[in-house]
Amino acid sequence: CFRCKVMPLRVLDAQGRGEVGAVIEAIDYAVKMRVNILNLSFVGVHGSPALGEALQRAWRAGLVIVAAAGHDGEGQAVDMDTTPQYPVCSDSSENIIIGVGAVDDDKKLAPFSNYGKRCTYIVATGTKFVGLQPVFPGQENFRQLYGAWWSGTSLAAPVVSGAAGLLKSIYPSLTNAEIRDRLLGHAESLALQNPEVYTKMGAGLLNIFESLVPPALTGSSSIPTNYFYPGIVTAMTEGGKTQVRIFDHRKRLLRQFVA
Repeated sequence: CFRCKVMPLRVLDAQGRGEVGAVIEAIDYAVKMRVNILNLSFVGVHGSPALGEALQRAWRAGLVIVAAAGHDGEGQAVDMDTTPQYPVCSDSSENIIIGVGAVDDDKKLAPFSNYGKRCTYIVATGTKFVGLQPVFPGQENFRQLYGAWWSGTSLAAPVVSGAAGLLKSIYPSLTNAEIRDRLLGHAESLALQNPEVYTKMGAGLLNIFESLVPPALTGSSSIPTNYFYPGIVTAMTEGGKTQVRIFDHRKRLLRQFVA
């Protein structure tokens, strides 16, 4: 994300547990610090009016709010229309939270990803991530600075948050509602890959490239048209390595290399 900065706010302990009060305090702090994008990569089964009010304050302050759809705690998916999860389902009918589910390499809903018409608004890649990890020399899987093949909606949500940040950095005049609508409006339908559940996967698969199409091509008048971006960088893992590909605004491959 060009010119973006990350502000990590820790609200959970090493076991992934935490108190609602800590989450509210972090949200209010993010508002105070004039953050643009709020990513919530955690989920619980109990709603909180106080948390809902904090999210309302964040939305009114202009923050884009992104939340992971989560799973049932045992790694299995649930229908959030019948079993709501929080904070992803905390926005009632106002649509102030972009709920994010996860899909696999075949664009099929990941078996661990929750879904639901009311709380899921978009899906993003949520499997086989490579990235930094905490180092615990005594634990076999945590002896290196980098780890591989992580999966979860907690990873899919930041992909959407990153896309929102990219939009904000390129088109700073966009409001949180305009960023939300642009991401959802350019999502890719996954009806073919998910015939039985696609109606509960929101707008479809996040399409960052289409969301960034210059407004002159979309007819929008609210976004400045004098910003030029030379290309979009994407990354994928092949044999444990990260391949970077750079495309121009016409989707033509300009360059690729292994990082």
